[in-house]
Amino acid sequence: MGTGDIFNFQNALAEADPLNEDFTLIPLYKDNFPIVHEAELGRIVGLTGDYHGLYDYLEQEGYIDENGMLTEQFYRLTDSIELSNLPLDFEIYRDDIYSYLKDLNRAWFDDNINDKFKGMEEWLNKSESVALEILRQIDYGNPLPTDITAMCYSGGGDPFILAANTWINLDIKSVVLVGAPIRESREIKNSNIETIINIMGENDRGRKFNDWLRRNIETDGWKLFPDTSRPLNQIAIELKGVRHTDYFYDPYSSCDDPDINELRQKATRFIAEVTHRANEIASLRDFLDRNPGVNKDDTGKYIVDLDKVEF
Repeated sequence: MGTGDIFNFQNALAEADPLNEDFTLIPLYKDNFPIVHEAELGRIVGLTGDYHGLYDYLEQEGYIDENGMLTEQFYRLTDSIELSNLPLDFEIYRDDIYSYLKDLNRAWFDDNINDKFKGMEEWLNKSESVALEILRQIDYGNPLPTDITAMCYSGGGDPFILAANTWINLDIKSVVLVGAPIRESREIKNSNIETIINIMGENDRGRKFNDWLRRNIETDGWKLFPDTSRPLNQIAIELKGVRHTDYFYDPYSSCDDPDINELRQKATRFIAEVTHRANEIASLRDFLDRNPGVNKDDTGKYIVDLDKVEF
């Protein structure tokens, strides 16, 4: 697949439904991340200044997303001079704009992360409240189908499993965890769940959290739940060269490096294929075991070279 090919992840996931209906999304926006609020920009340009225009500029240039959250585009900046296409009316505030965004991020970082695992501990300590929000979204949403395949990314994984354990009648057949740290004490108590697929990038720093949170994970064949009291299909997959931000490709928020864009497209395609097959364990194992881009190491973990994967 070349860099010009755009893979539609949502459509591929929808194909996992045998009726080809739209799959159910449970939105969970992380409002504890650094968010730019339009009114606060008045501190920079003054309450009578065009802070609406400044907010629009930040969004149009890709420094914040549609919810005001700082983006990868912002994190690539190293100095205020790199703020691109800054309107002339805001030029005198260039340094102030950059300092405000940096301070906003630094304040969030200091509140949530220390040199090691403080941030992840705090996030996992919030699993209960996030799980309640997931259940609320489910309860007030559309009726859910049976034999659900759940895909959870990053900090959504541990709370979702807690939610599934809490609502044991929730008919989830398989869970695909992507770059998701899981608390060591977490178990699978929902008897409907038959398969857990743990996907981690080779260069995902989140791997260190699972190494720390679940100290025997390597000797357990990289299974997140080795002590489960009932049969549970557990598949561990490592994507070579993939970082925490490389699992999915968004054509509207791509980076300047074509190699990274292509890697993300390939990772997206692979994750979609795994998710598509998650409810059919024999089909999934056949795809992995026969694929020239996939090898199994001595621990039983699948190592994936995305450049060599065939579909």
